[in-house]
Amino acid sequence: MIGSGLKKFAQQHGMKIARGVAYGSFYGYAATFCEGSGWKRIVVSTRFPDPAKRDALRTALAQQNLTTQYRVKSLEIFDDGIVILFLDNPGTMKKIEAFCQWFFPQLAAYEATGTDICSECGAPILDDGCWKLLNEIARHMHRSCAQNLKEQLDADEDQQKREETGSYITGLIGALIGAMLGAVVWGLVLHMGYMASIVGFLIGFLAEKGYTLLNGRQGRGKVFILAGVTIFGVLLGNIGYDAVVWATEIAKYAPNAAVTLNGAEVPVSYGDIPMLIGYFFANDSEYQSAMIMNCLMGIGFALLGVLGILSKAKKETTAPKFIDLE
Repeated sequence: MIGSGLKKFAQQHGMKIARGVAYGSFYGYAATFCEGSGWKRIVVSTRFPDPAKRDALRTALAQQNLTTQYRVKSLEIFDDGIVILFLDNPGTMKKIEAFCQWFFPQLAAYEATGTDICSECGAPILDDGCWKLLNEIARHMHRSCAQNLKEQLDADEDQQKREETGSYITGLIGALIGAMLGAVVWGLVLHMGYMASIVGFLIGFLAEKGYTLLNGRQGRGKVFILAGVTIFGVLLGNIGYDAVVWATEIAKYAPNAAVTLNGAEVPVSYGDIPMLIGYFFANDSEYQSAMIMNCLMGIGFALLGVLGILSKAKKETTAPKFIDLE
């Protein structure tokens, strides 16, 4: 995704917009711009033929207070590129522009390869270059290198599928066990009068651990299973909380505990708790509304808490996307 500010900045420098990113030659280097909630990112596809130059750049950057000066949250230098992440607050675009004016002219001194060098083989690109998008990062390379890379990615995906073991069924069982353990904690937190996303995270964390321990299959279905059992854990926790409330009330009036059902007073025991929950949910609008509200709020908090876990699981189970840009 790319917003209007970053898009305008990219277009001013002759970059193109496609597939939710801006890409092209920026200060003579192959760059990709994109952004998300609270962040903006610039990725430079480049290499350092001399590792000593790369290390020297790291040392030089470490001596700068990039966060204070330019709102740089992180800057990482890899063998095949540089990833710069900015905190996105009002006025960040001016900081990004100032950073780029300062940073990119320095890359030549450290012998970073430019747009005219293939990001795959490191040889000059003459008239057979193309732009490809790999995992939201634009790369400029020879067409032959792009074809070889695509074939390698396809072969790796096929190999992974052949080697993949595990089962969605055993994974589901493990995830359910983990979610039920988390549901116990959820019920206890509700009993104390609280509701927090951290408990939702715990449900998702335990579900993912259970899925892994019981050798769940690392496929796309994993994400749906974890999302489903997280919701199940919240619902179970809410029902468990209500069961504890009923059990407390029955204990308080035992052995003469009774409730009014259909106008008649009926004796109840602990074994009647599931029936009582079902009856009052179906017949008492106030009880029904309270339970639905608790469940909806709980699911919202839980999904918020496990968003990172689900995102990580999706990345782990999704093959790299190799897309033609031009």
